[in-house]
Amino acid sequence: MPIQIAERFLHIRRKKNQQVMRNIARLWQIEKEVHSEQELLDRLHPWGEIRDLKFYNGLSFVLGISGGLWLVFGWFLRQYVPFPLCLVVGSFLIFIGYICYEPDYPITGVVKFLEQRMMQLRYGLKFGGVPSHLPSHTQSIYLLSHLKNLFPLFNQGSKSNQIHRYAVTDWQLEDKIIPILLFEYTYVTELTTSDDDGDQVVLKSFEKKLWGAFIFDVPAFGLAISNQHTTFSEPYTERWYSSDIVMNEQLQIYGIDAFNTAKQLSPSLTLKLDDFFKQFKGDLIFHADERIACYLGEQNLFTVQSKKTEIQEISHLRGHLRTLGMLNYEKFKILMLKILS
Repeated sequence: MPIQIAERFLHIRRKKNQQVMRNIARLWQIEKEVHSEQELLDRLHPWGEIRDLKFYNGLSFVLGISGGLWLVFGWFLRQYVPFPLCLVVGSFLIFIGYICYEPDYPITGVVKFLEQRMMQLRYGLKFGGVPSHLPSHTQSIYLLSHLKNLFPLFNQGSKSNQIHRYAVTDWQLEDKIIPILLFEYTYVTELTTSDDDGDQVVLKSFEKKLWGAFIFDVPAFGLAISNQHTTFSEPYTERWYSSDIVMNEQLQIYGIDAFNTAKQLSPSLTLKLDDFFKQFKGDLIFHADERIACYLGEQNLFTVQSKKTEIQEISHLRGHLRTLGMLNYEKFKILMLKILS
């Protein structure tokens, strides 16, 4: 009878986990086929009777715990029970529990891609693309290298300075389209010393991530603004001071020369910059010759927030995707468009 019960339990568990795998495969198909955020949500409801998005691993935990107990009690009771027998039984139970365990990465993987797909559809983001005003055959590796060389912000690491993750989109400003390239910048700094032979030895390595955006087709103001007490290199070396002492303490504004800076910094623009840097911590440079601006700061513009946290079935996933939002990016877009308007 116990063997029959165990076989029945295993059959039910296997059937449920197989249904979860079919749900995952169906989600991958949906991720490839949808073309709008509403279509994505509609494809998740109605779903069907079995909506599970969690594997049933209770048996694996029971077997693992049972195997551990056999080993522990077998050791303490080895005077009464042969320990080699307990070792074999305990190890066997742990092994069976291990091979029966279904890891969660197939679920977390498809959820992550659906999140990214929703962000693409909701915000018009295209990960790994090129800005819309450039030819589609533009090589992204050369584009990123060129953009990094335009601004003195990407040499913060002594070992490495890389943009690994980026996405492009377009902003609408009245009747004008503004191409945007959002990115994640990672730099690595190493502390080194020399050994007795004169060779370099790494004492410690630091890695830090920053996030930002390249903004195209904007005025070439020739301004560099920071609220991190940053001093900029050429050509942004002429410090500008406002009549507002508090603003001077909070913002450092530099230009290419005093005349150009005074010409570009209207009272309206100054207030908009002040509003922006009250919400964001970082550096903003409007190039002096190219119609490109670059922002680099500490807030993660790719951060995704949702009201749903635990996803165990399709209805939870739908609610998670429906309430998904990039709040840092939304705030950044609103304030930046105010500066550009």
